[in-house]
Amino acid sequence: MDEQLYREKIHVVWGCVFLVVVAYLALMGFIGTGAFARIPRGEAIMGSLIGSILLSVVTVSLLLTVPSSSPTLVAGGRILLWAQVGAILTAGILILIAMS
Repeated sequence: MDEQLYREKIHVVWGCVFLVVVAYLALMGFIGTGAFARIPRGEAIMGSLIGSILLSVVTVSLLLTVPSSSPTLVAGGRILLWAQVGAILTAGILILIAMS
């Protein structure tokens, strides 16, 4: 059971790393294209992308610094991972709304 929790903990860490790359590329694309200046209330989009990156920093450091693999730790990591997904989706939805 402990090995399965450890494996799931590592999967959550890799998921956070993947999502931070997605958020970073979206943020750089948003800034690089100049969309920040053209879209009204672009701060909300940047805020959710930066929030997603910060959630990843917190989740990865939390999961990698705690040596055990308790079910509570893994569940907390999953919750933070889904919060990160929600932040990226919020930014995407706000971009789509601003484009219409």
